[in-house]
Amino acid sequence: MPFPKQQKHDFTNATLSTLHTDQSGIYGIFNHTCCIYIAMAEDIRESLLQHLNGQSSQFACISENDPQYWLASIVHKTLLSFWEKILLAKYSSVCVSQSTSKRVP
Repeated sequence: MPFPKQQKHDFTNATLSTLHTDQSGIYGIFNHTCCIYIAMAEDIRESLLQHLNGQSSQFACISENDPQYWLASIVHKTLLSFWEKILLAKYSSVCVSQSTSKRVP
């Protein structure tokens, strides 16, 4: 399993505010039935807040798919691309990641 075992975190300002800033890693946004979005970030908190607050290019796709929760894993910056590829292969995300040019089937 690409994400370590963890509690599902509600996709809200309250849970995102518990994250530390400047933590690089991979994250996924999910609804009750599927994976909406997978990405890597040099600051997971900032990236998730941008998605939640309508400040990302993926906001429309993410919001129309009823995001319910997120999962994340802290990853060293040099390994972000490696782990993002693994997650994109594992999950069929609905929305396209910034760092990938094609939709995952």
